[in-house]
Amino acid sequence: MSTTELNTTLTHLQSTPSPSPLKIASLLSTAKRQLLNLNALLPTPNTSPQLLGLARTTLETGALLSIRLQDPDAFTRYFQQLLPFYELPPPSFKPAGNGQRSKVTGLYLLLLLTKGDYAGFHTVLEGLEVEMGGSTGAGLEED
Repeated sequence: MSTTELNTTLTHLQSTPSPSPLKIASLLSTAKRQLLNLNALLPTPNTSPQLLGLARTTLETGALLSIRLQDPDAFTRYFQQLLPFYELPPPSFKPAGNGQRSKVTGLYLLLLLTKGDYAGFHTVLEGLEVEMGGSTGAGLEED
């Protein structure tokens, strides 16, 4: 399995103007299987930066499409899958400037508020504050 197939699937997901929910679900399922076959569904020290970026983009696309489909449970699953990618130290992996971390995290915070999960909201928010406090001005603002 090569990254070419995953790139093709990702392009279809991002470029189709208004695909049906079934088409989106099918393409997302295919993309996640391709990530699994490439051993990139979770970041490891052996995963190349290019593949890490592709995996992160795929999962962020899935999260944003889940919101568009009004599926908060799927969005939450995508957010949870993205957390290991967001926690990678900058020297080992830096997205190519097109990361959607701020948007996805903001939407997740809004979801927690609308569900009335104030404890979860504050936990995520405090985690962001700790992360920002330990950095040198880099972080979510760069997305």
